[in-house]
Formats: sequence, C-alpha cells, structure tokens
Amino acid sequence: MLMDWKNEVRELAQTMSEPDQIKVEDIPKVNLYMEQLLSLLNDNLKFFKRYPDDQMLTKSMINNYSKNEISPPPQKKLYRKLHIMAYTLIYQFKQLISLNDMKVFTSKIAHTAELEQTYRVFLEEQQRAFGSLPELADEIIKKVEELEVKDQKLILPLLLAQVLTKAQAEILFSQRLIDLLGK
Repeated sequence: MLMDWKNEVRELAQTMSEPDQIKVEDIPKVNLYMEQLLSLLNDNLKFFKRYPDDQMLTKSMINNYSKNEISPPPQKKLYRKLHIMAYTLIYQFKQLISLNDMKVFTSKIAHTAELEQTYRVFLEEQQRAFGSLPELADEIIKKVEELEVKDQKLILPLLLAQVLTKAQAEILFSQRLIDLLGK
C-alpha cells in the first residue's frame, strides 16, 4: 500500500464521491410495513456501511426511536414518506451525535414540510461533501508531501490526523448548534 499510497488514497476518495441516496422523488408513495421499511432503508443505505457485517437498522432500533420520540410513530403499523426521511437522517447522524441530541434535532422538524425541506438540504449537502472528497484527498496528499516524510509508515497516520481534525471541528460545531436549537 505505502509504495502507491497517493493513488490508493485518490482512488478511495473517488469511489466515495458519489454516495447512494434515497431521493425524495424515489420514496414510495404507498405506506410500508416494518419489513418493507427495513428492506428499503437497508438496501439503499448500504453504501454507508464500513464493514459488510455492520448492522444498519433493525426492527428494535425503529421501535426504540419511536418509543423515545426520536422519530414519529407509525400510523396503524404503517410507515410513510415522513418516516423514510426521518430514519434516513437518524441512520446518517447516529454515529455523529448522541440520541438525546438527535431527539432535539428531530423534534424541531417533526412535521412533513419541515422534514422534507431539511431532508432535501441534507441530500444536497451530502452530495457536495462526498463530491469534494477527491479535492480533500489532493489537499491532504499535498500537505503530507510538503512534510517530506522519511518513514513511509507515518504517511497514513498523518493523512488520518488531518481528516480527523477537520471532522472533530465540524462535529463539535454541530453539537454546539444542537445546544442552540435546544434552547
């Protein structure tokens, strides 16, 4: 890997630059039962799994999100467009913010129009963020090259430190925005 690290990093960024998304217009117009909901979400969100065995969304998770008022409850055991958008956001953000923070966030966008607008902005921003990964890869490669690293084993940790530092700042900023939202 380290002999050709630049190409591997660029290739990784390129393969991740076009995430699979559940677009609003692709959401079924019919209401879904739990198993159909899980199938739709898990099939369409697998791009975001790190490992093949990673658990995505389960019946227990969906029920707990509803019970804890993180997501809207089903209506007569049926899930609508609103639920699909909400569970997509929850799945995407649950690795970044706590469930309590998620509840603050989702409580402010609980109605269909607000949720749909937020979801559309999320899709656009996600596309932009993932689409910019090749430029990010080039930027961090350039910074590592400027360091003139002698020990090849340090290259990937240096790349990772740069990316994690940016992620940390954005996550902390997000958490503070949630604090403002909760006021």
